[in-house]
Amino acid sequence: METQTLEGVATETENAPEMVKVLVEKRDGRVVDFDPINIISAVKSAFADLDKKIGPQEERLIRDIANQVEAEIKDRYNGPAKIEDIQNLVEHGLIEDHLYDVARTYTNYRLNKDIERAKATDINEAVRRLVDRDEALVRENANKDSNVYSTQRDLLAGAVSKASAFSMLPDAVSNAHMKGDIHFHDADYSPFTAQSNCSLPNYWDMLANGFTLGNAPMGSPNSISIAATQITQIMKDVASSQYGGQTANRADEHFAEYAKKDYDKFLEQAHEIMPDDLPIEIAERQVRMAKAVEPKRLHFEKDRPALPMDEPFDKTSDRLQQLREIWAKIQTRKAIYDAMQTMEYQINSNRVSNGQTPFVTVGFGLGTDWFAREIQRAIFLNRIRGLGSEHHTAIFPKLVFTIKHGVNADPGDPNYDLKQLALECATKRMYPDVIFYENIVKITGSFKAPMGCRSFLQGWIDPKTGKDVEDGRMNLGVVTVNIPRIALESHGDKDRFWKIFDERMAVAHQALQFRIMRCKQATPVNAPTLFRFGAFGRLGANDSVDQLFRNERATVSLGYIGLYEATSVFYGKDWMRDHDWDPEGKEFALSIVKRMNELCKDWSTAEGYHYSVYSTPAESLTDRFNRMDREKFGEVDGVTDHDFYTNSFHYPVWLQPTPMEKLDYEKDFPYYASGGFINYCEFPCLQANPKALEAVWDYAYTIGIGYLGTNTPIDRCYECGFEGDFEPTEEGFKCPECGNSDPDRCNVTKRTCGYLGNPVQRPMVHGRHEEIAHRVKHMSGETGHVTLDDGSERRCTFGIVVLMLSLIVLIPLASVLVYSLKISPGEFFSLLWKSNVRNAFLTSIGCSLVAAGINTVFGVIVAWTLVKYDFPGKRIVDGLIELPFALPTAVAGITLSKLYSETGFFGKMLAGIGIKVTYTKTGLVIALVFVGLPFVIRAVQPVLEKLDGQYEEAAYMLGASPSKTFRRVILPELRPAILTGFGLALARGIGEYGSVIYISGNSAKEKTQVVSYVIMQKLSYIDYESATAIALVMLVLSFVLLLFVNIVQARQAARTNLL
Repeated sequence: METQTLEGVATETENAPEMVKVLVEKRDGRVVDFDPINIISAVKSAFADLDKKIGPQEERLIRDIANQVEAEIKDRYNGPAKIEDIQNLVEHGLIEDHLYDVARTYTNYRLNKDIERAKATDINEAVRRLVDRDEALVRENANKDSNVYSTQRDLLAGAVSKASAFSMLPDAVSNAHMKGDIHFHDADYSPFTAQSNCSLPNYWDMLANGFTLGNAPMGSPNSISIAATQITQIMKDVASSQYGGQTANRADEHFAEYAKKDYDKFLEQAHEIMPDDLPIEIAERQVRMAKAVEPKRLHFEKDRPALPMDEPFDKTSDRLQQLREIWAKIQTRKAIYDAMQTMEYQINSNRVSNGQTPFVTVGFGLGTDWFAREIQRAIFLNRIRGLGSEHHTAIFPKLVFTIKHGVNADPGDPNYDLKQLALECATKRMYPDVIFYENIVKITGSFKAPMGCRSFLQGWIDPKTGKDVEDGRMNLGVVTVNIPRIALESHGDKDRFWKIFDERMAVAHQALQFRIMRCKQATPVNAPTLFRFGAFGRLGANDSVDQLFRNERATVSLGYIGLYEATSVFYGKDWMRDHDWDPEGKEFALSIVKRMNELCKDWSTAEGYHYSVYSTPAESLTDRFNRMDREKFGEVDGVTDHDFYTNSFHYPVWLQPTPMEKLDYEKDFPYYASGGFINYCEFPCLQANPKALEAVWDYAYTIGIGYLGTNTPIDRCYECGFEGDFEPTEEGFKCPECGNSDPDRCNVTKRTCGYLGNPVQRPMVHGRHEEIAHRVKHMSGETGHVTLDDGSERRCTFGIVVLMLSLIVLIPLASVLVYSLKISPGEFFSLLWKSNVRNAFLTSIGCSLVAAGINTVFGVIVAWTLVKYDFPGKRIVDGLIELPFALPTAVAGITLSKLYSETGFFGKMLAGIGIKVTYTKTGLVIALVFVGLPFVIRAVQPVLEKLDGQYEEAAYMLGASPSKTFRRVILPELRPAILTGFGLALARGIGEYGSVIYISGNSAKEKTQVVSYVIMQKLSYIDYESATAIALVMLVLSFVLLLFVNIVQARQAARTNLL
């Protein structure tokens, strides 16, 4: 139904004399003030459904009906009037005014709403929706595959549970949920059961002190692999006993204890294989051998450098004992890697009783001892490698890495190298999200990782111990308020907005109170892992679980959605723009969250349970609220004109601020919504530029952001090799290169909300899909590339590539070809065989070959020197290499001709020994060496920098001489880069003009004319056909040369890869 403007209504209400208050009893039993605007809005909606225009006469008629209804209520009722009676009065008023079709439409709307309310509590209707695979039901949770039996069974149970739930809830709460005023989350689990929501289970107490799963008592593990296996079993059971996510908090610090046990066992083994009488040389060889195979054992990619040789813990012990410790470290690192790999595979292969993969988050990053560092490294390396032979991106566990000054934030911090690994991981796998330590403490009161995707516990001091408690705590549930609807119902009147706001908050409060009450009715035997064996506590079978909730130990969350849309009602849809926003609009949006925060504090103080404001993820709610409001209010500019609502306080996804601008806008909201939040930015492909991501992380840390996610294109097509951003289709995503959307032949990873999902394998509801499809990048750059069979990449910013290729290359080449065809083949070959043209070709090609050869030799020497040696002025020399690129070629030509003339600095010295440079081919070669040398240096230099020095060291240890080491070890690695530099220098030389025309003299007699000079000469004579014909030969020649070099280069690279 469509919203109509209510001009004059607010003004008339404000100017009316003060009257006796008229009260209305809602269907759910609440008593509220009579509001004529509700009648006016409903009748106008009926007009709109019939496409009837509302002019001044209809406006007066509708207002008269509202006034008439109010007057009759005063006359006929001593107390509140029931809502059904008011609706009957409206119908009679419409009939009396002969508006029969409007009355029928109004009545049908009422009837349809009554039917919808009845359906919501009808179990048969719930089952029918499931059988018909209603999208809103089967795609509500992207972590559930509705095709598998266990999920179908859970959905069936959930549908029945949800239908029963609305009969259990207070009438006001049930009615508000069904109308779309609020959303009572996870009604398929709660209140039918007394389950709680997200949590930080105390896995570490369970591992340390033992626990029971099913019929199996478990002791404390004696290795990190057993610890990892046990914890995944606990996670599976926790997921079956609650809804929402769970988090292993400070995992690196806690797992370190079990890694130390492995180290102790390996150290004992080291004593056995390296007894006291073993010669040191043999022990050193054993350690070197173990270290040499470590990259393979840890599945290092071929371009990942090996880890440096380890150091012993005790540097004062004798050499043999030091070698034992180093060997034990190498073996422990492998055990840690295997344990973290086991945990990742087990979590992703588990299905719990409700058919979904356990929603698990791993928080880590603060441990600085050797064991904690290696656990962090193993988590990252496993995630970067991916799952299975095709290296799919793991959806779980969600990784949350903590950044802290003095630990890993800055160069010089002990774990700064692990921050670099985190950046690499984020650019390749999107996780980890990052937490900024001091900022989280400011926002929430103490440090801890989020529960699941974004829910945070507040700081809590145990009154018995006086200590801050992080683990073993939980959230009791969420109720979200539809903020855009309040704004729509206010019709742009802020006083009315706040009045409705307070009414909705009262209903939400009632819903949250019911959640607390229901959770308190659980008994420890309902969820033994949670309540009896340490995840939340170790209670007796008959103890009250409330002791784990009260005194603000647990949280219960008041959620919200759509601040952008709500604010648009008052400030217009353009109050937020690509690079700025209306400060008054932001202040209004912020005031909504501030008011919710104040209410939560008041409720917490009064009741002893911690109410918190929660920036709802709205995975399916973004669709539900928007769909319901569009049905009720029609398409309202800036509010319901998309098929989704904006998540919480976020910048609208279709706008394109820079990452810094987006974070500047969003930074203030989490401080008032500390119960749950996340910021994120959309990036292009960043694998080649992790420093750009680090700059954003550092900026976010500086301005007070607490929790930040990275969205970057990491989709992969196994049909054509594309890696990057898949294109959205109506219901899914497809490869932009080949159109592939087969779930078995591609891996599509998108951030659903706070966590990742694969929308090709598990499609999302329509609104969430639309929200993802509308997202734009907050930074320009490449959005994909194709990896070819030989491992090389083809970039895929396709539209830009085609446009630039057309403008810069294809169109000019086509014009050259067209002009060349204006002369006959006979004239063409006659032209090329003229002595001056033929000699120019020989001069250009010959001098270019000589210069490219000289450049190859000296370019490798210069590159080697810059990489392998440190000397004063090295950075200046390195910068001067770029001079031929920066200097205009004509300026270079004039300078060289001056320096090498017979009176010049170099020319005078050379003339003294009988060598003339200017106006000779020698001068040509010198000029071409000058402009071509940087191509070789810059091609070889990065390869040398990445070359693993261990190969050289191994060759020397095996007795190879330096020259043999260079020929057999280094040169094969450099050959493709050398050929690249040679080809580029040769191609540049053949077509060079500006730097050679002055030093060559351009003499046909001395044969110092180059082809480019001959072409310019033809153009000056307005002989375009001859000029383009010669140019065409030059182009063909250059392409053939470059093709030859590329073929040789490709074969050499393939041969090197096989070695």
